[in-house]
Amino acid sequence: MPYSDTVTDPGVLKAIADMGLEGRRLYLPHMPYGGTYLLAAAIRSIGFDAWPTTDSDKHTLDLGGRVTSGDECYPQKIVMGDFLRMIEDEGRDNVAFLMPTANGPCRFGQYLHLIKAKFQELGYDDVPVITISSSDGYTSIGNYSQDLVRTAWRAVLAQDILMKFLLKTRPYEREKGSTDAAYLKSLEETGEALSLQHVSQRERLDAVVKALARAGERFRALPADYDRSRPLIGVVGEIFCRH
Repeated sequence: MPYSDTVTDPGVLKAIADMGLEGRRLYLPHMPYGGTYLLAAAIRSIGFDAWPTTDSDKHTLDLGGRVTSGDECYPQKIVMGDFLRMIEDEGRDNVAFLMPTANGPCRFGQYLHLIKAKFQELGYDDVPVITISSSDGYTSIGNYSQDLVRTAWRAVLAQDILMKFLLKTRPYEREKGSTDAAYLKSLEETGEALSLQHVSQRERLDAVVKALARAGERFRALPADYDRSRPLIGVVGEIFCRH
């Protein structure tokens, strides 16, 4: 059953129809996974069927390379390839994409325009590519913009907390992979809390706080050897370093 078939709120149904999302799953670019996962959960809280694109692979690079020239930044190639791969895997009638945009010198602000242009060239102009922007106060998502902005901000903060747990613990884990498993479980539980529908902001926040508290306990329980002699390493770079 399409996710939109379970939505009864007239305002949400109208927004879904206006954006051409009926019967479609809305995919978000995979940068980084945790942040995208929780942002998608926040969007589900207002009734949209939003999820991250699946993991990038070699086919992602092949597809992205066919429609880019090399002048674009590398993340643009990945995002383009992932979107085309989702169309192949899920079918053009079942997918839509959310591509945020921004002003300023970074080429990120050009992703949306290039994606739409390439979709038109490839005959995918019927596949919705929508965006939201702070320039209009996110009013493009309708009457639920304020609720979504608040929930999305909490998703960003939650991801920062979980990422700190992950990076603080993983170098010292005794069992390889145990920290990643704890992180993914914590993302899942926090996402469930953020995606709650038909609840007040206070109730949703309480659920998120409880999920993060369980995450803290989960990470603290992991067998680890915290050796102070190990150097702390910082990596500075562009958007892909956030993975």
